[in-house]
Amino acid sequence: MHIEINPIIAAEGLLSLARGAYRQYVPLMGKEPAPMVADYQTHIDHDTIITMHDGTALIAFAVIIEKQDGVWLETVAVADGYRGQGIGTKLMTHVEAYIAKIASSYQLYTNEVMTKNKDWYLRLGFTITETKIDEGYRRIFFRKEL
Repeated sequence: MHIEINPIIAAEGLLSLARGAYRQYVPLMGKEPAPMVADYQTHIDHDTIITMHDGTALIAFAVIIEKQDGVWLETVAVADGYRGQGIGTKLMTHVEAYIAKIASSYQLYTNEVMTKNKDWYLRLGFTITETKIDEGYRRIFFRKEL
């Protein structure tokens, strides 16, 4: 596995991976999850992207945003065929190492129908801070101290 922070990558590659990773949730939500419609060019231009590659193929990525209210993990996506192999957990190790250099905690959210994600974040040590409708999605918000 090869890890890169702010790699030279096309927005289309991030969008394609995200669409594949999140398409399973469309029937549960009745619409595309936010990572499937995100503006990845804006993220490339303004935020931090951490990618994982297996040889030359992009297999996972994370988007980290610095906002007025702290650091946010905006997206975590693992390519189809790589889920369940610990790739996301390995990626989170790199995400947290990066964030620890700039903040003592960070936040994220997931849709309430993404129960596997919710359970995974709790296992990773996050605490739930609130649940609410946000930007048209029913989201669970989390925080983790580093």
